Amino acid sequence: MTSRNKSEAGAPEAEKILEIMLRGEESAAALKRVARDERIKAYVQNERPVHDALLGAALRFIGGEDLDECLNEAKRLNRLGHAVTIDYMGESTRDEQTASEATKEFLRVVEFVSKYDLDSSVSLDISHIGLTADKELAFTNATELARIAQEAGLEVNGEHGGFGEN
Repeated sequence: MTSRNKSEAGAPEAEKILEIMLRGEESAAALKRVARDERIKAYVQNERPVHDALLGAALRFIGGEDLDECLNEAKRLNRLGHAVTIDYMGESTRDEQTASEATKEFLRVVEFVSKYDLDSSVSLDISHIGLTADKELAFTNATELARIAQEAGLEVNGEHGGFGEN
C-alpha cells in the first residue's frame, strides 16, 4: 500500500473530525482522536488543507509546533505570571526507535526548562515513550526521564491516555 493509499484510508474519519472541529464542538477530544489513530494521522500529515485546519484548532491548546516556539510561548506566559506545562505531543508509539527519539526530545524539554529557569512542569503520555511497544521499554525511559527531571528540580507528569483503547 502506498502512503497515498494509507492516507486515503483515514480520509472519511478525518473529514468527520474536521467538521466537528470547525463547528467548534469538542476540539480537544477530536484532536486526541486524530493523535490516537495512525490512519487519520497519516491522512492529516499528507493533506495540507486538513493539517492546516487542525493546526488552527490545536493552536488554542499548544504553545507551538516545535520546541523553540513552545519555549518562547512558555517564557511569555511566565512573564505574565503564569506557570505552564510543556508536553512533546504524541502517543501510542509502536516501535523502540520512535520511543527512544521521543524520550530524547523529552530530555531536551527538561534541559531547556531547567536552562531557562521556566516555571514549568513537563507532561507526557507514557505510550509516547514506549508503553504501547513494550512495558519494560516504557519503564526504562520513564525512569531515566524522572531521574534527570529530579536532578533539575522539575516535576514530570505522566499519563496513559488511550492505552488499551481501540
